[in-house]
Amino acid sequence: LTEKIRIHGPKDIRQSDDFPFVWVDAPCSGVGTLRKSPEIRWTRDRDALEGLIKLQRKIVDEALRRVPLKQGFFVYSVCSVLKEEFDPILE
Repeated sequence: LTEKIRIHGPKDIRQSDDFPFVWVDAPCSGVGTLRKSPEIRWTRDRDALEGLIKLQRKIVDEALRRVPLKQGFFVYSVCSVLKEEFDPILE
């Protein structure tokens, strides 16, 4: 038995595709990397954050539709420490 890891972007997935394991590394504000990239503090604003949250929610909704309910695994990751960026997965 040989399992392969495949990386798919949104354009690579057909409506009929299901996956036993989905890992979403969502685009985020990056505030979890402030020590390494302190300029983020001044380049992010509330509107940008709200747009990211909407995009994260859309990605999570689509990804969850692809995972079998009884035998699937779903992982969501972001490089942020803001609670708002975890809300798409907590709801």
